[in-house]
Amino acid sequence: MEMKSLTLLASIALGSVTLSGQGFDEAAESIRADLDKALAEYAALQSSIGEEKVPLANELNELEAKVTTKRREVSGAQRRADNAGSTVSEL
Repeated sequence: MEMKSLTLLASIALGSVTLSGQGFDEAAESIRADLDKALAEYAALQSSIGEEKVPLANELNELEAKVTTKRREVSGAQRRADNAGSTVSEL
């Protein structure tokens, strides 16, 4: 009995495929249009990212340079504080 059900379902599915062949062409066309739209969006995003990369990289470099400068200042201040502390303890 189950084999008859599967055969019937397969027949119905195949029948609807042949009857709606036009639907598959329309679906394929719709999928192509969606793909083209997605590819265009992807290209636009890639371009936008490319344009933003250079300014962001420049800003990052500037900020890293500031961090390096501040670390040197802190290190120098710590050394001076340590030296002052050792001088006081020697007295």
